[in-house]
Amino acid sequence: GLPKRRRLDGAAEPSKGWPRPLLTPSGGLDFKVAYPRFAKGAVELGVPELLRLGSGVYLNDNLIDFYLKFLYHEGGLGELASGGRGDEAWAAKRKRFYFFNQFFFSKLVGGLAGGGLSKGARGQAKQDLLWRALSRWTKGEDLLDKDFIVVPINGDRHWSVAIICNPGAVKPVSAPASAPA
Repeated sequence: GLPKRRRLDGAAEPSKGWPRPLLTPSGGLDFKVAYPRFAKGAVELGVPELLRLGSGVYLNDNLIDFYLKFLYHEGGLGELASGGRGDEAWAAKRKRFYFFNQFFFSKLVGGLAGGGLSKGARGQAKQDLLWRALSRWTKGEDLLDKDFIVVPINGDRHWSVAIICNPGAVKPVSAPASAPA
């Protein structure tokens, strides 16, 4: 196989840090940036991702995930949460947000296209299966208690974001009363 990348000081495994200069197997220089630093679920960006920030280049899912984590941790959505960026109270305010990752929407659409909207007993079974699969994405979270749900969407190589405001304010639809005979 290929030799491992090495730190500039010759150590075999790169230390955690920001940024981490690395030597590639071919002797070239590479950088890894991890965010949030030292956190579980950190997103790493390397030179290939950073080059995608140029004009006319498509973003990839790693860049989208990186930016969503940045918004969540740094309070970049402070105006939505009625507070400034870097606000000390952001830790409490961010509990009002739920960020799906970049894969959620494609899984949702794939499940619906795979029969999740079918009618009858078979359709109900598929809906139940889809519901159980999707509920794992929000394990331990009550989305109706959130003020904002952020959903990144990739369609036809174009990234968008949907922000669902006050999902708990949606009232259930009741069946219309039948007209008197």
